[in-house]
Amino acid sequence: MSGARDQLLGVLYQAASQEPEKLKNAQQQLKQWETSPDFYSTLQDIFYDISLPVNVRFVSGLYLKNGIDAYWRKTAKNSIRPEERSQIRSRLLTSLNEENKQVNVDFDNTA
Repeated sequence: MSGARDQLLGVLYQAASQEPEKLKNAQQQLKQWETSPDFYSTLQDIFYDISLPVNVRFVSGLYLKNGIDAYWRKTAKNSIRPEERSQIRSRLLTSLNEENKQVNVDFDNTA
């Protein structure tokens, strides 16, 4: 999973870029991956990794939130697998003690 995580992390760095071409390419790649197994649990891993830059963590959290909105329900087309939902759910409370105010935001107001 480390290789997939590193690849996703590289694309998230591009998605956090201020360069329009990098941003566009990253958004296209993330769109392709959004129905891949373990995509959202890996986004969650990246979001919780405090050693990463805030802007990368923020983009990861935003894609995680939007993906959960779209694919969490069992009836959703290409829904998140039950095992991955369970893994995500079990780690959700980890974010309650987030100290960085830039990451600790209400994502409902960002989408």
